[in-house]
Amino acid sequence: LWGQHFDFGAAYATVTLYVLLLIRCKFEKINDIWGIVFGLTLILLISYYWLYMVGLFSAVYVLVVTIKKYIGDNDRNGSITSRQVVRYVFRGELLLLLAGILTCFIGSFALCRGIEEYLNSARTAAVTTEHSIFGVFYNAQYFVTDVARFFSNNLLGVGNEYTGAYNYYEGTILCTSGLALYAIFYYIFKNK
Repeated sequence: LWGQHFDFGAAYATVTLYVLLLIRCKFEKINDIWGIVFGLTLILLISYYWLYMVGLFSAVYVLVVTIKKYIGDNDRNGSITSRQVVRYVFRGELLLLLAGILTCFIGSFALCRGIEEYLNSARTAAVTTEHSIFGVFYNAQYFVTDVARFFSNNLLGVGNEYTGAYNYYEGTILCTSGLALYAIFYYIFKNK
């Protein structure tokens, strides 16, 4: 209808490429992140919405994979809180953050254009308030709705019974599945 289907197709193809690059990245030294920077820059050129969603996913992915790798292979105690595991997790997340910062510099023209579009949109003006306790982002009702939709998209009702701050169909969809949380814990703690 408005051409967004081509953008979604490009985003899915680019995210697929990025996930392949993310899986191949070892996050052990600084030269490991150039593939991540390339993939994130392609995603940023499509939309900064995709960039922050992929960024959050990547942070959780690096955390889970690093814990799994170093508890299973290198840590004698098998403890998630050992100094060695914490150091590897911190290094992995720091390298991912560095890749994100480099991406924002490389694609700053697309990032600034997208943020300007967002800040000047009518929807943003309808949601934000000058006297919000959360600054320029959201008033409390929208914040509560986002937190509730993180646990379940239908926690505040469905369709006409929806009681959240947004329109039910246009609100943020933050929950993917309860199975995702189970899968993460299963992946980390399963017996070999």
